[in-house]
Amino acid sequence: MSVTHSVFGHNAQQRVGYAHNVYIGSDRCETFVFRGNLSIGTKSGHQVKSRCRNHFIRYNFLSDQDDGRASYTIDLPEGGYSEVVGNLIPQGSNAENSGTLLRYGAEGKNPEMVLLLAHNTFVNDKHNTPAFVRTKGATKVVMRNKLFIGTGIPLETSSDPNLDSLGDLQVEDGSELMDRLAYDYQLSSWATAVDSGSPIQAPFSQLIPSLEYIPGGTRARWDDGAPDVGAYGIGEPKDSGDSGNSGDSGNSGTDSDSVVGPVASDCTCTSTSTTYGSHWLLLVGSIVLLRRRQSSGAPRS
Repeated sequence: MSVTHSVFGHNAQQRVGYAHNVYIGSDRCETFVFRGNLSIGTKSGHQVKSRCRNHFIRYNFLSDQDDGRASYTIDLPEGGYSEVVGNLIPQGSNAENSGTLLRYGAEGKNPEMVLLLAHNTFVNDKHNTPAFVRTKGATKVVMRNKLFIGTGIPLETSSDPNLDSLGDLQVEDGSELMDRLAYDYQLSSWATAVDSGSPIQAPFSQLIPSLEYIPGGTRARWDDGAPDVGAYGIGEPKDSGDSGNSGDSGNSGTDSDSVVGPVASDCTCTSTSTTYGSHWLLLVGSIVLLRRRQSSGAPRS
């Protein structure tokens, strides 16, 4: 199943038996694609939880905000082949679970236990020392160009996976970001994350981000020079044929990126989410519009 450009907010009233903003619980779901979505303010449970066999979680904004009390931001309890790319993953100051932002494989039932993480921005606003990513039973973990803001351990694992890590950056304050307090996680023009990432090469080319989250969906991502660390790039297309160093040759700025990896064959899951289009801001007035990059006065496509 695929969920794109949708808004989930302030769900999970546990007193009446519901938990989590998004929960894909069917064992019969082969592949779950979650792209360009906003999930905020979970009252109990997680911003996103899935038990599918394969996951492609890309370019989403997943946040407690001021009034959320989520446990994990992302929970993939049964593991599976999982690509988590280009997401904004903050933990709020009132989070129920202070020890983990992204949990993987705690129940470990899937035959393939591979976690691939690239160009995500993790933010810890709880002022504790969590594990930003916690894995169990993973046979391989790949980490590329992730930005960690705040205190905590980038990765904690109870197994001994084949770990392949390059280009991550951790800073304790919010100086890397446009406006941390306003939830604007674009890179500031003086950020050390600019041009400090490691180029992603085969066999992990599918982890190169071609898009980035903006309110209401996604837009093309452009990196001038070396890759920028985290979910945002600083750069502008020089002409219509510029690939933007995004790994997506001739990127036109349209909202599309091909899924590389397992393909859904017999997923019987259903989705009741709604795409809100231009009206979504009415539901999430607490979100501050992401500001244009300071490096250019022209709007991006």
